[in-house]
Amino acid sequence: MIKRGIVVVLMLALLLPAFGCTNGDVGGSPAEEGKASEPIAGGNVGGSPAEGGKASEPTAVVPSFEAKSPVSTFSKEDIDYLGIACSGSDTEIAECIEKWQENNMIYAGPSTSYVDFSDPIRWNYFLPGIFPSREIIYERVDNGKVYGVCFDYAIVYCSIAEYYGLKCRVMNSKSKPSETANDNQLTTGMSPEEYNRLKVKLDKNNAGYPYEAVNLVAEETPSHYWVEVYLNGEWVIEDATSKVTGGNTQDTFYATNDFEVTDWMSRDNTALLRDYTQRLAQGEDLEVLAPSSPGEGSTEPYQGITDDLGQSGRAANIDDLMQGLGLAPYFNEAEDARDFVRAGDAITETDLKEAMEDKEAYESCSGKKLYLVCYFICDGDELEGTAWVERYEALCGEKLDPQCMQQCIGD
Repeated sequence: MIKRGIVVVLMLALLLPAFGCTNGDVGGSPAEEGKASEPIAGGNVGGSPAEGGKASEPTAVVPSFEAKSPVSTFSKEDIDYLGIACSGSDTEIAECIEKWQENNMIYAGPSTSYVDFSDPIRWNYFLPGIFPSREIIYERVDNGKVYGVCFDYAIVYCSIAEYYGLKCRVMNSKSKPSETANDNQLTTGMSPEEYNRLKVKLDKNNAGYPYEAVNLVAEETPSHYWVEVYLNGEWVIEDATSKVTGGNTQDTFYATNDFEVTDWMSRDNTALLRDYTQRLAQGEDLEVLAPSSPGEGSTEPYQGITDDLGQSGRAANIDDLMQGLGLAPYFNEAEDARDFVRAGDAITETDLKEAMEDKEAYESCSGKKLYLVCYFICDGDELEGTAWVERYEALCGEKLDPQCMQQCIGD
């Protein structure tokens, strides 16, 4: 197994056919919280004509939600529940939190089995605070680990950091997935299935916006979210998803000035939702405003490439893989996998020879294929044990044989 840091420049644009990453204030605390307006008056909703032939105008109670930062204030009970025990200097605590996320959170992208992977990032984009970090840690759990995408990692990180007294702010890319060169997918609108999941949150907050209204405001989110922590007089990037995805937040976003502090309240669409809800209650047909193809990533099917196993629809390049457009392709030769991950000279001829030896040994032992693209990404990120296996399987969609993995590839 190659034990070196392989420099892979990846576009960590978590495409989430409907997810982006959110915006946040310094310290992750809410910007001035916008107050939801009072219910607005409705016009002749189910009313009968009043005397004099004039239609009565009863007041319709329009659901209202008070937007806020989704970065919750964690209690000691929350921290104990998560099993976090950080101490030391601010820098040591910041690193401890990132390490905890690497070991105790599951990166759940579109190529995984989590159908709700993009719910928090999508919903908080037009209703900030509808799915806060405290609810994420209790509700989005699989085998004792919290799962989510970049957005979930970011707001959970800030909640933990603030508990320990650190200044933390959520950041997001200014770009969106559809603006990248290899992605023309627009993720506006919402499928009825996704709305049924959102409705649980709406009902909990007494904000019964109808599907027709929500479908009009749900839209594409930023490509990526991460956090900055204030350490030794400067803001420092913390992004636990980089370890999992192989992305480089500094090179991908800061180097191109594609970043901003997340401003939760700028995305608050409660006023628009109230307006649409009111108009629907009055019988107005808003169909003309709806997206032509509502749904989670409803778009033309991704074409991708056909790999050396004859599998079609595989990611055509490392950017597409990181955006979740397709699973990792299988290559017969290590050189092709190296070119795919754009590692260049970081993967030497010796590394290539070792990779081929591991591949041949594993495939002979297990009867399964070893995806060298995933091998290089996981090895280059210096992942070990369960983290290595989880990342590998998420990237290629294939289960590893644990016994042969241990025997042929090692820890």
